[in-house]
Amino acid sequence: MRDHSEFWGILVFLTVLCPAHGFDFGPIASRDTSPDGRVRWRAAGPFFEYQKAPDHSTFWALRPLFSSTVLPSDRRKDRECLWPIWFSKTQKDDYVWRLIYLVNWHNFEITNAAPRYSFWILPLYFQGRDAGERKYWALFPIGGTIRDFLMRDEMTFVLFPLYGRARINEVTTRTWFWPVFSRTTGHGNERHRVFPFYLYSSRRGEIVKRSILWPLWTSARYSAPESPGYGYFLFPLYGHVKLQNHESWYVVPPFIRFTRGEKQSVTYCPWPFVQTGSGIADKFYLWPLWGRKTIEGERSAFVLWPFYRQRRVSNSLTDRDHVVLFPFLRSERQTWKAPEGGKQPPPPDERAFKLWPLYTYRAKGDAASVHAPTLWPFKDFAPI
Repeated sequence: MRDHSEFWGILVFLTVLCPAHGFDFGPIASRDTSPDGRVRWRAAGPFFEYQKAPDHSTFWALRPLFSSTVLPSDRRKDRECLWPIWFSKTQKDDYVWRLIYLVNWHNFEITNAAPRYSFWILPLYFQGRDAGERKYWALFPIGGTIRDFLMRDEMTFVLFPLYGRARINEVTTRTWFWPVFSRTTGHGNERHRVFPFYLYSSRRGEIVKRSILWPLWTSARYSAPESPGYGYFLFPLYGHVKLQNHESWYVVPPFIRFTRGEKQSVTYCPWPFVQTGSGIADKFYLWPLWGRKTIEGERSAFVLWPFYRQRRVSNSLTDRDHVVLFPFLRSERQTWKAPEGGKQPPPPDERAFKLWPLYTYRAKGDAASVHAPTLWPFKDFAPI
């Protein structure tokens, strides 16, 4: 079977043998149709599987080596090899592949002759072309420029940490001997830092913050008309924040806190073991023994956290219930509500139940599936 011709020949023979109703030779090979109309071929126990849906989407896997998913309606292809070591994704004109999250290639315009792209080998080498067709490269820590990385529009450095410059929109930050000296300007922002001795920050003059020997002393003054006030912390002893609509006191922060406000009041005494709240969020925790929390559209509770947890989320479209008795039981239910006017029926309800490590049951409307055994104790997701 050096070219696998015998293997594929057996599958073709079995498919021709029973084309109408499929076949089932246990873990050797089988062919059937799932409740949602997918034609499925399986062979060699859990190792080989192929599926084809009525919308021509396909999936095949040779576990645990390789899997492929093709969704023609979304112009999407996903491939995984020894997940999570390598994977790739193509969607419309966007293509990306990653190797153990350290090597990344991303082509944003595969149909363009000079596309926007990025390639990096963390943390050493970066290169690419931005949306303005400007090329860039960087060799860390020697020097270079990187664009559209780590939520920055542009980063330039020379002999890091000797000098660096980062830009987000109109805000530019320059650093010398990072993180000791830095200066930020642009769009009404002004920040100066000689870390940790002195730090100053001003945002359009409405929020001014200072720190001396951070984190020992920090202070802030707010002059925005909607919520003026001030605050300060002498860490780790005491803190006080007073704004127009609420006031907070901290003793040995974050362990003891008292907040009184128009919309929310909170008491931590001491955090995280005793937590109470009233207002927008009604909360009472004796952590980790027992706790409950209620906010608009959501109720949650726990007993002996993290072993038993439950949560219910309701909105105009759905009711979602989630119960976990870790690691043995996990139950999820999503119930759709009928839309206003009743012209269209709601989508089918969805249910999932896992009794680890025995089995997992999933249902969506009239379609249901059971997997046994189920070796993953957490919530299922695509690669698993």
